[in-house]
Amino acid sequence: RTAVIADDDKETLRDLVKILESENFNVALALDTQHAIQLINRYQPLLVISEIGNQNYDGISLFKYLKSEEKVKELDPKIIALTSNKEEQNVFCFALHYNELNIQLIVVLGL
Repeated sequence: RTAVIADDDKETLRDLVKILESENFNVALALDTQHAIQLINRYQPLLVISEIGNQNYDGISLFKYLKSEEKVKELDPKIIALTSNKEEQNVFCFALHYNELNIQLIVVLGL
């Protein structure tokens, strides 16, 4: 079982890696959104966790990719979106609704 994480907050990464490894996940850390896509294609993860409001970590684009790429779409990875800004949640929900991505996700605020 693999999880791909795209976030630049060291404390968040440390905590997520610790939790996921304790649940027997292999964890791949992405340097940016493009790297996350490469890791997703390589490892076909069960779980994708991404920051959505950072210049280098564009979770909205990443999640659109997950639903548009057929081989990834078949995997149906679970998705967790991370943000520390409540306004970003509104932008994210708006993008999901109007792009009809139909993604199962959890939005975590206040990180």
